[in-house]
Amino acid sequence: MTTAQEIITTHEVLLSSTTKTLGDVPADALVVGVDHDGALAVTGEVKSSVRRRLDALAQRAQASGSVEKVTVVPAPDEVRADLVVFTGLGRGEGPQRLENLRLAAGSATRALQGRAATAVVALPVRAEDEVQAVAEGVGLGAFEYTVQKTTEDEHAPLREAFVSVPKNLAKAAKGALTRASHVTRAVRLTRTLVDLSPDTATPEFVADVAATAAKGTRVKVEVLAEKELTRGQYGGLLGVGRGSVNGPRLVKLQWSPARAAKHVALVGKGITFDSGGLSLKPPASMMTMKSDMAGAAAVLSTVLAAAALELPVAVTGWLCLAENLPSGSATRPGDVLRMHSGRTVEVLNTDAE
Repeated sequence: MTTAQEIITTHEVLLSSTTKTLGDVPADALVVGVDHDGALAVTGEVKSSVRRRLDALAQRAQASGSVEKVTVVPAPDEVRADLVVFTGLGRGEGPQRLENLRLAAGSATRALQGRAATAVVALPVRAEDEVQAVAEGVGLGAFEYTVQKTTEDEHAPLREAFVSVPKNLAKAAKGALTRASHVTRAVRLTRTLVDLSPDTATPEFVADVAATAAKGTRVKVEVLAEKELTRGQYGGLLGVGRGSVNGPRLVKLQWSPARAAKHVALVGKGITFDSGGLSLKPPASMMTMKSDMAGAAAVLSTVLAAAALELPVAVTGWLCLAENLPSGSATRPGDVLRMHSGRTVEVLNTDAE
């Protein structure tokens, strides 16, 4: 049986930085960039012999400079690795450059799945935010959904990555890697919740994940179950979940730092499975309906990330969790529901929750 703790402790790649000369850090793989014009693009110090060898390898392998294009070749004797990964960097500056670095690192990391446990990622970073972008790419690229799968060893994701940085960014890199770890941890939690089967990710289970994930943090959690929802006259949420044996939940999460600059409220749709209710969807349209709770998963992870990053912004998140199924107790087209605000609403289509 899958537990909330299993969802929270999904695989996480260990991130650290290095200022050592390119090729001197031992690892299973060395990741280097290729510019849009085909030129080798790396960071930090590079021996001339190593650069010549890598340039020759890139040309021989016809490595592409397009974003998300990856070429993997055996490493030359000049570097302490088994594999070299050439990953395209594309064109662009500013936000586009950050996204390109993130995609380049992520694509290279995915290409190493089952082929390497450790890697040196030596993409051309010039500032702290670029270091963070590369680290985020590695962390996101190493995501592998394994909670309900039998995973063979040959599919194992990257375990550890050394992000190569110039010496002038050595100190700043620590903060960048910490922030990247918090961001990628939040994204992994969201992805894992969305990927869970709907018989596991019920409203009660997702609420339990939220409460478990918030333990040990400064995020306050309040969960309203069916009795509290009935008492509070939350007719809309109760109406959506009325046809399921898995009752609805309303989860409130609060990150409230001292002297917050502003307050942001987020509401996440959390329909853990949406059959359409009595206004039943066609079978093909139900195939992805376990993902109808992605909004709630994203809001949960956003509040947790805001707390982990200690953002000077108060964030309140609401997870509206219910399962929309047909049954003898389900809401019917024509029913009138009384909302928490006191307004009454006539239901014309139970798939329009």
